[in-house]
This record gives sequence, structure tokens and C-alpha cells, in this order.
Amino acid sequence: MPITDHKNYPFSFSMIDIKKIDPSPYQHRKYFDENSLRELGASILQDGLIEPIIVRPQKNGRYQLIAGERRFRAVKDYTDYSVIQAKIAEVND
Repeated sequence: MPITDHKNYPFSFSMIDIKKIDPSPYQHRKYFDENSLRELGASILQDGLIEPIIVRPQKNGRYQLIAGERRFRAVKDYTDYSVIQAKIAEVND
């Protein structure tokens, strides 16, 4: 069921180990400007992560990123955080 269907989806929030999050194979963006990610990482270190990423659980105990790839990459590559705030969505492709 696509997430664009007009239904209420159950969400929960959690702090998730960034090593347990996999990028989505459906990510349309292929290029990420490293300078921009570095600046975003500095902003997150200063102000915190204002909007959590969105992930969905996988059967193997990992998570697949649905939304927030720039935020995820900035936290992973340009902060010392080991966990990231995430909204967990129970959705299909």
C-alpha cells in the first residue's frame, strides 16, 4: 500500500543506531553535495535534529530509510552521534 493513500498510518518514535539503517533503493537522488551535508551536520550539532528521519522496519532487525536521506547522511558522516531520532512507519512499497 503506497504511503500516499489517504489513511492513518501507525507511527512510533525511537532513537535508532545509525549502523542499523539502510538507504532506500528507491532514492531518486544520486548526488549529495558534501559541502551542504557538512553544513547540515554542523547545524544539527548546534541546534539538534529538528525533524526526525522516517524509516520502516525490515525483517532482519534493520531499518530502511524512507525520508530524510540528507539528514541521515549529515548525522552519519558529520556528527559524532551514534543514534538518530526516527519516526518508524509500518508501510509497504
